[in-house]
Amino acid sequence: MNRPSRFSPSVLAVYRAGVYLYHAEFRLRYADEMLRCAQNLLAETSSPAVTAYFLASDLFHSLLREHLAMTSPIRALPQLAMLFILTTFIAGTGYLISQQVLRMSANDPQIQLAEDGAQRLRDGEDAARLTRA
Repeated sequence: MNRPSRFSPSVLAVYRAGVYLYHAEFRLRYADEMLRCAQNLLAETSSPAVTAYFLASDLFHSLLREHLAMTSPIRALPQLAMLFILTTFIAGTGYLISQQVLRMSANDPQIQLAEDGAQRLRDGEDAARLTRA
């Protein structure tokens, strides 16, 4: 058995807070067992960071699954629509940022040529010779 890292109590505290996002009915039934399993995983792991990632991933997926399972389909539609809108917005923002970064970097060669030419003119080189080079 491995010695628990100093990272483990923080991971467990965040996981405990995440468990409170479940419906009260589910939380009352399974919270103690979930926390005990998370504590055992953290105590036995050789990599608390990997275990933290596993716990966060599992928490997210099971939260979504349980929330949708315990919510009536009519009440879930607006939530799903908001989730799709939010996902689309985040993906669109990521695309826009990456497109703008690529577009702005396309100007770099021209800017560099102009700066080099200006420097050569300041150094006394003839303008006619500069445009032929």
